[in-house]
Amino acid sequence: MKCRFVKEIFHNKDNGYCIFVYHTESTEVPEAAKDPNYKGKGTRFTATGTGLPDTERTEAELTGNWVRNKYGLQLQVESYEEILPQTKEGIRGYLSSGMIKGIGPKMAELIVEKFGTRTFDVLDNYPDSLLEIKGITRKKLDGILLSYQGSHAMRDLAAYLTPFKVTPKKIQKIYEEFGNAALDTVKNQPFVLCKISGFGFLTVDEIAKANKGKPDDPLRIEGCIWYCMEQDMQEGNLFQDKQQFQRKVYEQLNKGYQGEAVTEMAVYKVLYQLVKDKRMYYESGALYPANMYGYECGAAKKAGIPAYG
Repeated sequence: MKCRFVKEIFHNKDNGYCIFVYHTESTEVPEAAKDPNYKGKGTRFTATGTGLPDTERTEAELTGNWVRNKYGLQLQVESYEEILPQTKEGIRGYLSSGMIKGIGPKMAELIVEKFGTRTFDVLDNYPDSLLEIKGITRKKLDGILLSYQGSHAMRDLAAYLTPFKVTPKKIQKIYEEFGNAALDTVKNQPFVLCKISGFGFLTVDEIAKANKGKPDDPLRIEGCIWYCMEQDMQEGNLFQDKQQFQRKVYEQLNKGYQGEAVTEMAVYKVLYQLVKDKRMYYESGALYPANMYGYECGAAKKAGIPAYG
């Protein structure tokens, strides 16, 4: 449903959850969800979700389900896609909004006067044409394109990850790590997210499954190993029995699949590599994360006894 942001009711900056009011010309809004106090053209309604678009400069295509709660019937957004303006007035407003660094109201006016409704096509495919605009040097153009492409990449990334409840802070982390290639990286190599602080294996696994990722991808297995190790450490266990731990990882990796999607041998190979790389240590049938092994060795040395018997 095509909509435009109207106002904020609530916005949690930490996890990105928000409650916004939107306006639409669509007739898809149920009568019970319409704002009875709005008397203008079209309809206003309330939507909830994570990282929803909050600018009046662009329209957004919202997709979700109507859910009733104590505040009434609201649209629970599952995904969205921002729609760039198509009219000269809309493009001029978008460019002068401050969303693209290096373009102010006067520069926006000159660009739209020159390229009209082709402006975004020029930015995407013929950016050097902007050098024809008075005041745009090569250096300035590079800055404009960096900002424009970055804002596009961030919006696309946010729209894609919103259904997985990934917070804006984490989306920013992904973008900082992978830049404009972030979305392609998430879609084609989702398990690299396990290397970014704050990303849990279960969330990444959902993203990978949505993109038909290989269940026996070594990065998936490694992510699951650290997830299971973290679980055990939270229970107070500084090391794990290798055979029991390997089985636990194997079962977690195959959960939700029919048959054996990942073999125990595949798990063993990744564990072996982690030990070989000294990111884990194996001694007397037990597995230790590298940091825990160091702590234990240090404690044993201070006590004057051999570490791990």
